[in-house]
Amino acid sequence: MPACINQNKTATMNPYQSHPTHEAFTDSGSERFETPSQLLIPPQIRTLVLRMVWGYPLMLLAALYATWMIGWMELGHPPRPSLDDPSSISWVVNTACLITGLLLVGFPAAVFFGATIQLCDRVRSLSERFLSVIGLFTCWVFTIAFLRWDPFLVMSWFMD
Repeated sequence: MPACINQNKTATMNPYQSHPTHEAFTDSGSERFETPSQLLIPPQIRTLVLRMVWGYPLMLLAALYATWMIGWMELGHPPRPSLDDPSSISWVVNTACLITGLLLVGFPAAVFFGATIQLCDRVRSLSERFLSVIGLFTCWVFTIAFLRWDPFLVMSWFMD
């Protein structure tokens, strides 16, 4: 058997290189590929980025409702659309309003970036990546539906 073929099928070795090639096989028969760029990104950072992508819709809703709750605490009553302007209540509400506004402006980029990150995650199989993108889009659709529903008129107050 040639020296470049490993009987354990854990990795193939080129006789002219001192490290294994980029293909790695597991014993279960499913292939996992590690590209050179993946080897440069630590798994902790990869996990953090994937969690941030999934957490963005929740962060957006949390920031919006936190701004509303801060306004409620400052005013002593729930903020009302067309009466209580978010930027004129206090500097604390104005700061929270700025953060929420930045999250709302970053929404289209977050959707595109999130789908791209999910599709380019080469550690998982292609079907897992597509399911992840479908799940992410479903999460965004529910976030948008909740913002459109606006049960407490928070979005109306914020956009006023």
